[in-house]
Amino acid sequence: MDKIITEYSNQIKIINNNYEQNQSEAQEVWDKALKIIKDNVDPSSFKVWFQTITPKDLSETNITLEVPSQFFYEWLEEHYSNLLRVTLQKITQKTLEIYFDIKTVEKKVVTGNTLHLPLNNAFSIPPNIENGTHQVDIGYDLIDTQLNPNYVFENFVVSESNQVASAAAKAIAENPTKTRYNPLLIYGATGLGKTHLAHSIGNQIIRKNPRIRVLYTNGEQFYVNFVNAIQNNKISDFAKVYRNVDVLIIDDIQFFAGKEKTQDNFFHTFNALQQANKLIVLTSDKPTKELKGVDQRLISRFNSGVTVDIQSPDLEMRKSILQKKSRADGFELPEELTDFLARTITDSIRELEGVYISLIAHSTFNNRRLSLDLAKEVLNNIYHIQEKELTIDSIKNIVANYFKVPIELLSSSTRKHQIVLARQMSMFLTKKLLDVPLKKIGEEFGGRDHTTVLHSIQTIENYLNFDRVTKKSYEIIVSNLRKEHGLNIEIL
Repeated sequence: MDKIITEYSNQIKIINNNYEQNQSEAQEVWDKALKIIKDNVDPSSFKVWFQTITPKDLSETNITLEVPSQFFYEWLEEHYSNLLRVTLQKITQKTLEIYFDIKTVEKKVVTGNTLHLPLNNAFSIPPNIENGTHQVDIGYDLIDTQLNPNYVFENFVVSESNQVASAAAKAIAENPTKTRYNPLLIYGATGLGKTHLAHSIGNQIIRKNPRIRVLYTNGEQFYVNFVNAIQNNKISDFAKVYRNVDVLIIDDIQFFAGKEKTQDNFFHTFNALQQANKLIVLTSDKPTKELKGVDQRLISRFNSGVTVDIQSPDLEMRKSILQKKSRADGFELPEELTDFLARTITDSIRELEGVYISLIAHSTFNNRRLSLDLAKEVLNNIYHIQEKELTIDSIKNIVANYFKVPIELLSSSTRKHQIVLARQMSMFLTKKLLDVPLKKIGEEFGGRDHTTVLHSIQTIENYLNFDRVTKKSYEIIVSNLRKEHGLNIEIL
């Protein structure tokens, strides 16, 4: 009996030692992964979604990560699955399957409390991805469309800032084989919804006709696949992947800048598709005339179809996005909270959604009520906001930075439009936020008299009533003032 007990005890020790070793290796891999992930997401997302993950186990084929909740898992799966997969592959040089172990289950019971997230190698040539929702036959293999099923027209919020882009996207999605909008190029700053529209086009096309071969990718992935194809002598296979589809959607084409061989290959891909009357959809973070480092013959091809832009969202659109998203997630944001977030985060839908998710995460994980005070805490953590005295100089500095003009020119006699507008905006904000006498304001801006200051204030007031561009600039400037000097500064 003693011998049996001893053997059993030794086996338990071996199991425990193996477990501890696996956990140690998992922690080592995860620590390396965090360093890469930190460079690829914003600080608030990194803190909320990645620092709270605990690696539990690592084997030759999979890794297990422990997360706080079902909601947490679902968010990671929807938004960061590709980042996790690619990062872990880069570190381990293996295609690991990722398992999530959930500490507490909120929405449904899961057998064994473990969910399987299959993440295969999307960068293989040819890609052969099994985790997508739709696969297409390109003549010699099945490939995943790489479309995100959550990005559809139904949950894309339309406003004046994106109305034309949305209408063009819907038009080609309804009739992809006969549209004159080919190629369609959608451009706009980061975080305004270009990617959402691009995926929506592909999803709508497949919904109407599953036989149409759609492939979504982005500039970086196209480049990586091209490099891998060269290294593995599979250029022919690479060409088949991208030239045998009916609809090719490429996000962030600005990534092609400076990559001459990639541009040359895409030029021939573009021509092959266009000559075969196939649809091409492109997005960029800037208009074609500002795509430095991109060959002019490609620029010419990009301009041969229809180009539409997406502007920064207005206040009502930002509020609508928050309301729609919170209801879809099962949360009801108080009106004052929606208004506060929409007025504070003004220039990026992605940034607004990131703050919203951080707020929901803090409320969920810390069991706190959604409130204005909690929102201010979250924003303080994200932007490191400190209550600093608001002065004329600080207003000048933020306005000058926004308009990209030297601060000293705000007190000069120059009449260049950009500088005049920045000077008038600074005077307007000084009067409204600091209630400084007109005479004092004039002295601070190059010794101008009170009538000049009064004219500047009235000019901005008129702009805010009738000029959408100036109103948007004003909202962003006040948002920057709030982030720099405290959240109690009200937008007027």
